Amino acid sequence: MDSPCISAGDPAFVSEPGDTDIDGDPRIFAAVVDIGADEYIGYVKPVANAGLDQHVDLPRLITLDGSGSFFYDPTGTTTFEWEQLVGPEVQLSNPAGMNAQFMPDSDSEYRFALVVGDGTHNSGPDEVLIIVYNRPPVADAGPDQSISHIPAVVTLDGSGSYDPGDATLTYYWRQIDGPAVELSDENTAGPTFVPPETGVCTFELVVSDGLIDSDPDVVGIVIGNHAPTADAGSSRYAAEDPVVLNGTDSFDRDGYGELTYHWQQVFGPSVDITDANTATPTVAGFVQGNTIQRCQFELTVSDGDLVGAADTVEVIIVPHFGDKSLIQANPPFDPAKPTIVAFGGGDCNMGGSMSLASPSDWYERVNFLTVTSYSPPYDDYGDVLVVYLSRVAPDYAQPIQTMGFSTGNMPAIDVGIRVNETYADARFAVNRISLLDPACRSYNDDISRFLASAVDGEPCWIDNYYSTAGRYYRGALNIRFPVPPAAHGTPPAWYGRSADSSLWPDGDLYNDGVTAGYYLSVAGPGRNLRLAADANDYYFKWNSETDHLELNNESAYPARIPKPAMLIGPEDGAVVDANGSLFTCELTEGAVGYQLIFGADPQHLNLIVSDTPEPPLELVTVFPFETTYWTIVTRDERGATIYSDPARIESADVQAQPIENITTGRRYASIQQAISDAETGDEIVVSAGLYEYFENIDFKGKALTVRSTDPNDPDVVAATVINGRSQGAAVTFSGGEDANCVIAGFTITGADRGVYCSSASPTIRQCTIMGNKDAGIKLWDESNPAITHCEIVANGGAGIESVLLRNGRHVATNYPTITNCIVAANSQYGISGGVPTITNCTIVENLYGGIYDSEPTVTNSIVYFNGDGSADTQITNSGPPAVTYSDVQGSWPGVGNIDADPNFVSLQYWANADDSNAGGDYHLKSVGGRWNAEIGAWILDDVTSPCIDAGDPDSPLGAELLFVPDDPNKELSENLRINMGAYGGTIQASIASHE
Repeated sequence: MDSPCISAGDPAFVSEPGDTDIDGDPRIFAAVVDIGADEYIGYVKPVANAGLDQHVDLPRLITLDGSGSFFYDPTGTTTFEWEQLVGPEVQLSNPAGMNAQFMPDSDSEYRFALVVGDGTHNSGPDEVLIIVYNRPPVADAGPDQSISHIPAVVTLDGSGSYDPGDATLTYYWRQIDGPAVELSDENTAGPTFVPPETGVCTFELVVSDGLIDSDPDVVGIVIGNHAPTADAGSSRYAAEDPVVLNGTDSFDRDGYGELTYHWQQVFGPSVDITDANTATPTVAGFVQGNTIQRCQFELTVSDGDLVGAADTVEVIIVPHFGDKSLIQANPPFDPAKPTIVAFGGGDCNMGGSMSLASPSDWYERVNFLTVTSYSPPYDDYGDVLVVYLSRVAPDYAQPIQTMGFSTGNMPAIDVGIRVNETYADARFAVNRISLLDPACRSYNDDISRFLASAVDGEPCWIDNYYSTAGRYYRGALNIRFPVPPAAHGTPPAWYGRSADSSLWPDGDLYNDGVTAGYYLSVAGPGRNLRLAADANDYYFKWNSETDHLELNNESAYPARIPKPAMLIGPEDGAVVDANGSLFTCELTEGAVGYQLIFGADPQHLNLIVSDTPEPPLELVTVFPFETTYWTIVTRDERGATIYSDPARIESADVQAQPIENITTGRRYASIQQAISDAETGDEIVVSAGLYEYFENIDFKGKALTVRSTDPNDPDVVAATVINGRSQGAAVTFSGGEDANCVIAGFTITGADRGVYCSSASPTIRQCTIMGNKDAGIKLWDESNPAITHCEIVANGGAGIESVLLRNGRHVATNYPTITNCIVAANSQYGISGGVPTITNCTIVENLYGGIYDSEPTVTNSIVYFNGDGSADTQITNSGPPAVTYSDVQGSWPGVGNIDADPNFVSLQYWANADDSNAGGDYHLKSVGGRWNAEIGAWILDDVTSPCIDAGDPDSPLGAELLFVPDDPNKELSENLRINMGAYGGTIQASIASHE
């Protein structure tokens, strides 16, 4: 009896030469390998082999081939029997032969079976498929070509086109875009043309086999090629494991060109690079030390014609942290989910892991990381965290929360401080910490440091749950667990169970705004809370009888957590047509403001559509992106904000509002994202558009320019608005920026401070800085900015405030240069502190006074109508001011100074200060001619300002006109000398009359 395993193995198995079975016999004896270790050697029944399947493009004589069949004795009896199974019936010639032939009548599929015999046994059938079908040819228009100059001739190359059936091809080329050209012969494989000018010419090639045309293939020919843009990707953090860099976002700015890549190390300890000529090389050989080490790698890309400017990326080797590690309780890591890093209790030195009650509620929504054990120094776990996240989610964009119990609060807060202060990387920054009965140290300084460690304007906050070991901490949201009945373990036990809505009154985790725990974690519905900078009014306590929270002392601590608004608008993913849609929400308890905001993605919700005290009712018809995310931010009276997870819509009517690095050609979703990605010398252009940019930006010490599309156009400046996120500064310079770091052409508003400089001396020009809660510009620690052609008006503090910093014997003074600026209608002083050089400025109508407690040098300026209007409130000095050729109310000694009403077109009038937008017009009236900004024309007044032609006669006229354009013969007026005030030396300077 024959074994069923004989010739029953994988028919596709092919043995290598010399392969044997367990006995040393050939691995395959018959046509098909046996099943098992031992190949049967002996008589084997015949095995049919009907040959390979065939694809025939045109009907022709087809041969079936059974020569591969197996016979134990090939010299003995051999029989063949062919049978047609499928397809239009055909006549086989020699159906009993090794080879049979037929002529197909039409395109179709034909299937045949072959059975062979040796006179004793017949084989099983083997089938062969014959497909008769004319496959279309394939057009190949050749590689894209990038040519930086205009060549004498360009040759197209379609020689790579082919026909699967080897038919002779015919060619047809046509131009589909670009400057029109004439092809030498549109029906050859390689036509030529003479390019008349620069541009991108695109051509389409179709080939035919005489019956069927190919699909078209397109080739681009770039004449006047731009160099491609290298993008070396995001920085990486490493310990000892290899790191893969990512240059796949590099691109050809002309849209055509095959990129080649070249990586090299340019800085740092030597490491190994493999695949350096690919987009994704691997870097290995890291050796950790006691300090941070930085390896810098440079990527250049070529389009075959030009090599683009290099881009660099860092791999940061973190200090050696031994065997410390983080483990995920709910793997795998999901980059689309937020992350919690948790540390359990211990003995005030060492501790262990942490888990939460109701884990399914937590684990479904977050990546939950913990430790098996921990020990000092605790900030090492910050290094572990950035290395871990850099590996599993190198471009992470979700919030990160740390928490601890008892001893574990020390690593929880140390990690947050370490990651934020040391690495300041928005991808991995920690923006909230939950302290669960914090023990073993006082956390006052830690809390202050963490709250001050915010990265890229994302505010940090802390919720503090305490019972036996912890205590109330200022600056945090405090939740007290009264003892008794609470014990040391009550806060973490309650925190874990807080995900169970059945524990809350009426199942509502919001609990009328007296809430915390799961609700406010990165997993809960309140995850988008941004707690007010002063959190001390938020103070709750646990009620052991009801097992939920209530106000601790409503009269002293009345604040409740704001609730996310219930959005009302298009469904998530809906298409909004040209008729637009209403984007609004339900009225929310405790909300005093509603901001409708848009963004290009859920992480960059940075465009303000409207800001109203009630839910928005505006119909929106035009959008900044084809795919737009939207939500509504509600804020309470203390400044805390919260928003619902954004919804997505597809837009039918798009008016793009791009942010572009014009040096590299790359566009971004936010201004800060563009700055973070920029290199020294880059220029970032921010478009004016429908909506305001809702973000705080930090120049991070980079010498680059960020500007509107036209800083010289007041309408563009008014429409290009950086609206700060209430807390902090709208624009920060704190990395040693110098005059090569420029911001120009923006309206800067809505923040605590408009612009903040610390040890920085940037250039701030042609900006309107208004409506900020504190100073318009605040200077600190030897900052010497150049502030030119700016309007600094209607801020809640001083217009420009210089803070004197004393450190022992060292005194850090600020030396700003302020030129052609209007500093007006601010709620405190116009300019206070420092040693400012003030030239051609208008300092008027500031509530406290004009120039205060400073040592100014003032030239060609107007200081009037400040404070109570007396001489004592115009210039109040701590050192001898040098004032010349200026109009100072109440008079001031000095060459060329006057005291006379400047005759402005209009004043702000602080009697109407509730209307902060009713700004003054500080152009000077003149019978000889004055620029009217409202109508954009020169007009004549009935009086002439005494400040016209009253500036320093040695000062150049600059851009001042010599006469009114309509008076070329100077019959009415003539400019003889620079004016005082902000418009002196500019094209808008008023002109003196001949009267």
